[in-house]
Amino acid sequence: MIKLADMIKEGYDGSHGPYMWTLKTALPIAEKLNAKIVGSVASRGKSNNDLDLWIKNYDHNSIIRQMELVDFMGFSYSGNQVVSPKEMKKAKFPCRKMWLKVEIFFDYYGRRIDIWHKAK
Repeated sequence: MIKLADMIKEGYDGSHGPYMWTLKTALPIAEKLNAKIVGSVASRGKSNNDLDLWIKNYDHNSIIRQMELVDFMGFSYSGNQVVSPKEMKKAKFPCRKMWLKVEIFFDYYGRRIDIWHKAK
């Protein structure tokens, strides 16, 4: 299993275009957060846009702390967005019949992780 620090060892510095998320690079993050990989990485095995994760029992403060740990190379909370069932109708996410909320995180290089959960 790839360690998150290995991404740095692979030489990714943001200068070669978008980072390619793969199942191999997404799995350690998903496991650490007890999340399910969804979106493009789950359906196509890769994404150069973002990594989408689904967390069934979302605890905002806990996730913020975990994302900022060294293991996650300093992903910082950027904000959130509420998404309607109508907007999610065509998306390949576990829950499409309810309002969802996406928490958005970026790192220094602009890599993005979206954490999806039920809107409260």
